[in-house]
Amino acid sequence: SKSLCYDYLVIAVGSETRFFGMSDVQKNAFTIKTLDDAIRLRNHIIYLLEQADQLLPESSYDNNKSVQSQKELLTFVIVGGGFAGVETAGELNDFIRDSVNDYYHNIDTRNIKFVIIQSGNRLLPEMSEKLGQFALENLRKSGVEVILNSRVIGATENSVKLRDGIIIPTKTIIWSGGVAPASLVSNLLCTHDSKSGRIIVDKYLEVPNYKGVFSIGDCAFVVDPSTGNPYPPTAQHAIREGTAVAKNIIAEIEGKPDKKEVFDYKTKGMMASIGKRTGVGNLLGIQVQGFLAWWIWRNYYLAHLPTLHKKIRVLADWITDIFFRRDVTMFKTLAEEK
Repeated sequence: SKSLCYDYLVIAVGSETRFFGMSDVQKNAFTIKTLDDAIRLRNHIIYLLEQADQLLPESSYDNNKSVQSQKELLTFVIVGGGFAGVETAGELNDFIRDSVNDYYHNIDTRNIKFVIIQSGNRLLPEMSEKLGQFALENLRKSGVEVILNSRVIGATENSVKLRDGIIIPTKTIIWSGGVAPASLVSNLLCTHDSKSGRIIVDKYLEVPNYKGVFSIGDCAFVVDPSTGNPYPPTAQHAIREGTAVAKNIIAEIEGKPDKKEVFDYKTKGMMASIGKRTGVGNLLGIQVQGFLAWWIWRNYYLAHLPTLHKKIRVLADWITDIFFRRDVTMFKTLAEEK
């Protein structure tokens, strides 16, 4: 260990995936929190497609066996029906079905199965019931099965078990069932929210009773002064919290505490892509869905990339995706690159 002295401290250690104490699920599930997570999942899926494509039956008996094997290889279970789960299901469903049509001609698309397990009674609980229902109907039309009011209670490398006793054979469990503050947060002596475990801060984003210590992002419990409810731990809030903390630290350094800024941010909106150039969104109270929502989401994302170079590269990638077939090349993770 090492000690560092500070004049001002900003705790912004983020969050980590929460498995609710289910070590078997943690061991056997993929997460989707980092770029490396996404690359590992992509490589795993391409490997399964390669394996499924090689199951060539030589007899009727072998045919029945290969069909069952294909179904097990091509069943994908996504746990969690929030933004991460719905967007992952939509994108992977498109990626796998397009790839099979283009490259893997020995795979019967009827053997491809996507399942979303959601503990609540609808998808996208962060949005209105209308948009959640739109997402549900479109995902089902595209071949995604949605199981509501259910929970995962266990997993192996070949299956996932639900609360009602149902066991789904699968080689791929994708966990988006929630996050918790980074583990070191619970060891800090400051006050934590009893439900979320996040660090409680005041209206200036400063930790009470610890002068000069601030907390922002997923690990901070920040209350909306207008409603009294906590802000959701999203990127758009974390970015503005960082700006507010910087201003407040400058005010302290300059000896002008009366210039400190109360954090009061109005959410601009929330959007989700649900596959096949379709999306849902709530923009400043206006609900949009379908292609328009997807188009707005893409343009907003592009506009907020930090440099012209990145904007051009991402736009070129999107254009390539429209006119050319999917790329099914495996990638190295960042850890492997090092």
